[in-house]
Order: sequence, then structure tokens, then C-alpha cells
Amino acid sequence: MSSERLKIALVLLLLPACSVKEKRSQCPCLLSIKLESAPATLRVEGEGFLQMWNCPRDTLLQLKVPRSGVEISALRGAEFFPDGSVRIAYAYDSPPLYFDACSVDTDSESADATLRPHKSYCALTVVCDGPPGGGEPYWVEFKGNVSGWERNGTLIEGPFSYRCVPESDGSFTVRLPRQRDESLRMDILFSDRIVRSFALGTALSRSGYDWSEPELQDRELLLSLSLTDITLDPDLWTEEVLLDIEI
Repeated sequence: MSSERLKIALVLLLLPACSVKEKRSQCPCLLSIKLESAPATLRVEGEGFLQMWNCPRDTLLQLKVPRSGVEISALRGAEFFPDGSVRIAYAYDSPPLYFDACSVDTDSESADATLRPHKSYCALTVVCDGPPGGGEPYWVEFKGNVSGWERNGTLIEGPFSYRCVPESDGSFTVRLPRQRDESLRMDILFSDRIVRSFALGTALSRSGYDWSEPELQDRELLLSLSLTDITLDPDLWTEEVLLDIEI
């Protein structure tokens, strides 16, 4: 028997059973959890109950849980905080997170749940046509209002900030967490001074990007930088925007 199956079997054996003399309403609920797709860390929490497993691909678990209900979450690419949330440290971009969560009513003798972790970040690749200012060093900084996920999948409102320096070819990739509105911004900095703040969230929305999709798609952006303007590639973003840069 594999170590993973042995662990599951031990959990089932250690959980209290219900004798024929007890009221059925006081017995634990037999919960079947199906984890689909890629491997993930599974977390099950209820009243006086907390269990976690590192599950392989396409796993089926059966365990006895309290009748008062449980919350289940599955993730890959990050780690749970003690309270079950996933948080993005300030000055870092999003982890390559795949996430799913649900609440299950267990006020019965048996219940079922199926989880399939979804891609919950957008890998935005930016190619800067430059460098601007005759080779003067510059940075690109992203700012937003989502700093993580609660254990039930709700987005956590909080400061998000990530600064990066383009590679020698002017390109870089940033992982953006799932957004709740159009507040995401992208700043261009020279000598550690912001010279332009761009409404990236609005541009993504105008291009048809949908942050509510279960599986977030990656995108590419071409920025043409010079001493006087920043242009968005119209083939990708449907319109051209000129912005003056004061240096």
C-alpha cells in the first residue's frame, strides 16, 4: 500500500465511529472528496476538525467529518497560511497559483465534493521597445488592491506592488493575481521617480480580458517607449494611447 493511501486509511480508522445505539444525527458525515486534474494540497476544516493532504493527480478521499459543515480548499503553486488563506508578500508578484474551494453541507450521513484547481493568475509579458532616454535606467512597477485569497477563494483586499527591471531585450514577465475591479496600474519610473502611471486594469478590460473566468489566460503587451510618449500595440489592445513623459 502506498504511503498516501496508508495515510488516508489511518485517518478513516482514527476518526470516531457511530454505534447502533447512538442517534444517527450525532454520527459524523462520510464525506467523499474528488480532486481532479493536477496534484494539489487539500485542506479540510470544520468545527474542531482540520486535516491537510498532499494529493497526487486525480485523488479520491473518503473521511468522516463533523455534521456542522466543512470548508474545502485545494491549491498548487503556493502554501496555505495557518488560517487557510494564501497571501502575496508586498514587493512580490503572484505565485503561480492554481486554486479551488467550496463549502459543503455535511448535515447528513454522507456528502460529496469535487474540486479542480483553476489557474488564478495572469502571466503578463511586456516587451518594451527602447530603452527610452538614450539608455537611462528605468523600472516598471505594478500596483493593485488584491493581496491574496481567503480559504473560501474570496479575494483579499490589500496593497499589491511589484517592481521589475526589463531584461536587455526590453522584455519581462509579471504574474498578476486575479482582480476584482479595474484598479490595477502600471508605473514607469526614471531615477526612482514615477513619470507616468498607466491604467492597466482599464486597458485589460477594454481588450475583453475577464478576471472572472475560471482559468485565467496569459497576455502580452508591447510598449513603445521614447522621451515623449508611450504607445500601446493596437493589434493587442484595439486602440493606441499616447502619453507625455516629463523628464
